[in-house]
Amino acid sequence: MAIVNIKTVNDADFYRRFVYKTIDLVPIDLTGARLRMMLRKNAADVTVWLHLSNGDEGGIAIVDPAAGNFTVLITQEQLERLPVDEYDHSLIMTDAAGTQQTSVWRGTLTNQAGPSR
Repeated sequence: MAIVNIKTVNDADFYRRFVYKTIDLVPIDLTGARLRMMLRKNAADVTVWLHLSNGDEGGIAIVDPAAGNFTVLITQEQLERLPVDEYDHSLIMTDAAGTQQTSVWRGTLTNQAGPSR
């Protein structure tokens, strides 16, 4: 499992493309997979400050499943509503059959104030 620490500024969108690969750099096929990412102030907290997925919540798009390519978009509007602070987050993949959940990454997201908001 990877550690991914993200820094955002609340006066612009956060948009990044990622490639999910094995340690040997072989792409992991995301065909039919569900990706979900949640932010909590602390991992043990009940309150979810932000929920992204390639399902109903939006924010994650699988753009080339066979090559393991996906994007994460957190809009400026979402970031402006999110209090300036540091959050724990993780990205979980559920396989196409819905039977196995895999931790893709975990880390922190630091939302900073942007002067142009």
